[in-house]
Amino acid sequence: MKENVNLKKKFSVNEINALASASLFQGINSDEISSLLSCLEATIKTFVKGSFIQRAGDEISQIGIVVNGSAEVMQEDALGRKTILTTIGRSGIFGEAIVTAHLEKSPVSVIATQETAICFLNYQSIVTTCGSACLFHNRLIQNMLEIMAKKTLLLSKKLNYALMKSIRDKITAYLLDEYDRKGKTTITILYNREELADYLSIDRSALSRELSKMREEGLIEYRKNDFNLLFIKEK
Repeated sequence: MKENVNLKKKFSVNEINALASASLFQGINSDEISSLLSCLEATIKTFVKGSFIQRAGDEISQIGIVVNGSAEVMQEDALGRKTILTTIGRSGIFGEAIVTAHLEKSPVSVIATQETAICFLNYQSIVTTCGSACLFHNRLIQNMLEIMAKKTLLLSKKLNYALMKSIRDKITAYLLDEYDRKGKTTITILYNREELADYLSIDRSALSRELSKMREEGLIEYRKNDFNLLFIKEK
């Protein structure tokens, strides 16, 4: 796969705005973020579609925030079978659990799914206050704790899918979670069929067959990533 194509330390207004939308910087305004970036040893790298942002086995000391584009966090077993753990969009964060746990090597890979710009921040600079930006550090640390708690809940959901015995149960649980998250029965999911199969740990052909059966039974309608959840009766 191709590697990153650009590295810089200067941030544009659009890039600052993307960081301001990130959960790590919640409660901190754009001007304050600008003053923090130097303290946090921030750099931006741009990655072409399909390139590794981070490889399993890499030593990790930074967290990443998606400034533009999107990425997948995936894990591969000894037989080469890939499992997508999550997809990260604009302002999403990754790597925080690895550096917090002080793991020597990353157990996962992160891959750009389109041309993607990542802001990398030194983790120790986040959790260690300094004289120039200490007014903001307590907020940063609080935000980091909230991020970790939410990620734990998301991983718990994925484990719940894996423990389900039937393919239909996995699909239904995933669609219900998306319904709960978006609050409507017409939804657009993040994954194509191959990615959804990887995410739910299902064979792709088996996934397609089950989706077709559910459509024939009048439970769902779909076209590509757009789904209408007919089995849910809205009030």
